[in-house]
Amino acid sequence: MRPSGLPTPIVPTIVPPYVFEELARLSPNRWPGLAERAQGNLVAAAAVRLERVEARPTSPDVVWDATAFQWQWQFELKDEGLSWTGAGKNGPEMVVPVNETVLVKLHAQDVIHAFYVPAFFYKKDAIPGYINELWFTAEKPGTYRGQCVELCGRDHGFMPVVVEVKTKKDFDAWLAEKQQAAAVAANPTITASL
Repeated sequence: MRPSGLPTPIVPTIVPPYVFEELARLSPNRWPGLAERAQGNLVAAAAVRLERVEARPTSPDVVWDATAFQWQWQFELKDEGLSWTGAGKNGPEMVVPVNETVLVKLHAQDVIHAFYVPAFFYKKDAIPGYINELWFTAEKPGTYRGQCVELCGRDHGFMPVVVEVKTKKDFDAWLAEKQQAAAVAANPTITASL
């Protein structure tokens, strides 16, 4: 017991939600729309945000499989028959179209890893024997970098995640180029058109 008479665990458990709720109530300009969405209740606002983030898309536009293993990633577009594995400074690149829903199915072969790209505000663990999913819609073309953020072993720091967001036209051209290159690699008698 503390001198105040309250057990120690109660104060750090009970006080912070009230502090954050009061901050939300006193600063409506800081978080526009918060009061309307959750009537000043920060816990309810967090639940509204979480519900929106966790809502599974009914029909994603692109589905990637991302498999993590010590200490690299393998990115696959299974429907297209394409796959990349890599590690090191840049790692393999996941290419997605802008303003389209992307579903990423996460797998792990050995230990727990995590797929995290800060610009997407989303982190999801890849767990051995379990398929975890995350989805996002990138709003601007560009290169977005992330990292495996689980301590998965000695070279954990060399598991970058690179997501390249392209316009739909550029994505389709990239996809056609990769499919053609894969077809040529699989059957050397096919010649690539220039």
